[in-house]
Amino acid sequence: MVGYVCLIMRKQTSRIYSLIVGKAYRGKGIGTKLLEAAERYAISQGAEAVRLEVRCNSKALRLYQKLGYTVVEKKLNYYGDGGDAFSMNKEIVQHRIEDVETINIKRKRQNPAVTTAA
Repeated sequence: MVGYVCLIMRKQTSRIYSLIVGKAYRGKGIGTKLLEAAERYAISQGAEAVRLEVRCNSKALRLYQKLGYTVVEKKLNYYGDGGDAFSMNKEIVQHRIEDVETINIKRKRQNPAVTTAA
């Protein structure tokens, strides 16, 4: 297995339930690509934010921070082994506007008569 991401949709908020990259494939940008794909899907479904939990002292924490996630709270004893987690959030509403603008640009290139997104 190279990796997977599990995204749960709830109205205007989506939640990354799980994101895993196989040990042999880590450090190659696969986690970033999986997370970005999940965010694009969430945007397409009308989500305004993505939330997740991550172990406090993990490499994944740095990945999420690099991609714009911020710590909302610390959850003590969150994991079954007693490990703590950070609850993180990323607002993606602004990305939806950027995506619409990108769609408009592509449509105008294909058909100059198109001026607005549907």
